[in-house]
Amino acid sequence: MDDPILKKLQSIEQQLNQLQEQGRRTFQFFNKALSNDKNPKQKNLQSKNIILEQIYSDPDIRYPHQKIIQYLLNQYDYKTKQFKKVYFSKLVRETRIGKNKAKEYLSLLIDKELLLKSTDGYKVFYEINDQT
Repeated sequence: MDDPILKKLQSIEQQLNQLQEQGRRTFQFFNKALSNDKNPKQKNLQSKNIILEQIYSDPDIRYPHQKIIQYLLNQYDYKTKQFKKVYFSKLVRETRIGKNKAKEYLSLLIDKELLLKSTDGYKVFYEINDQT
């Protein structure tokens, strides 16, 4: 009794099993690649995850603070393997936050030890504190 519907179901089931196996192999490949110590993005990913957990779990940190942190997290130099320092005016311009409010937001983030502040003459630079 060769039922065409039964054959079609078996064919679909085989295709589904093949797709699941392919997905498992792909996941294992990427998991192995991310856990490789030679991967320069690994430290960056770990630092980002720790900082993101902190900012999303803290009720004092609202959207503008998160916007600043997100921008600074994207300023990572893979050659030197550290976060870049960003000039205050560039930070204000790129995040589209007013200068007066940005100072308040940045001071809160510095108090929470999420950011580091450094000066060079009159210029003020901010960077992610990846030592937390």
